[in-house]
Amino acid sequence: MATEDPKALHCGFEIRSSIPVLRMLDEAKAKAFYLDYLGFEVDWEGRFNPTAPLYMQIHLGEAVIHLNGHAQEDAPISQVNIPVVGLDKYCQYLIAKGAGYPKPCVVDPRFLGRNTDMNIDDPFGNELVFCSQRTEGEEPSGVPAPRWAVVWRGRRAGWVAPPAFDKSGNCSGPWWPGEAAADFLAQVAAPPGEGVRVALGGIPAWVRSPPDESGIVAFWLHVNPRARELPGPQDAEPGAAPDTGRM
Repeated sequence: MATEDPKALHCGFEIRSSIPVLRMLDEAKAKAFYLDYLGFEVDWEGRFNPTAPLYMQIHLGEAVIHLNGHAQEDAPISQVNIPVVGLDKYCQYLIAKGAGYPKPCVVDPRFLGRNTDMNIDDPFGNELVFCSQRTEGEEPSGVPAPRWAVVWRGRRAGWVAPPAFDKSGNCSGPWWPGEAAADFLAQVAAPPGEGVRVALGGIPAWVRSPPDESGIVAFWLHVNPRARELPGPQDAEPGAAPDTGRM
């Protein structure tokens, strides 16, 4: 995309997107991975002669990559960040293919209570980081504010909205399922029933039982016993956090 910096345009130049060049040590493996698995398409291919190594440009959406078949084993590996809208859906798309690659997952590498990155290595050691600025698993309509995300094993299990806190800092509230709700609730209901660790609005917590008949689920929060107040939620939106009371 061309820059809209008026100073640059006035000087007669435009800065456009950079294109990473990744080493490609096997043409067949590269095409199987990038085209058949990830869904990239070929823009063009180039060879110096019919038997020369392949150099090609591929794209997926707005992401453009050059694959260099001239690279040798000692060529450095690279990391490429690729923004994605609908990251969790793209992850499920890859899983559904049932390809012979490690199963991808969307994770929270910065411990922000938001799943933002899906890290995939290509057959030549290059790391592709498909990333999103927001948690995937968009909220269903009708979830009231303030709503707290429930993240379990790096996946969005659901939301609690609005949560009500007692004086000990524990809370409960109506439950709305997320994309990982079925697996999460099955784990919660499984014996011995000692509880399942989650992040509730970015705060470590335990849930020890599935939602009751009225759809209410209860959480026990992990907080520093010396702290006088609970930390504010990192993933509660929109609206301000409820009054958590004193410890």
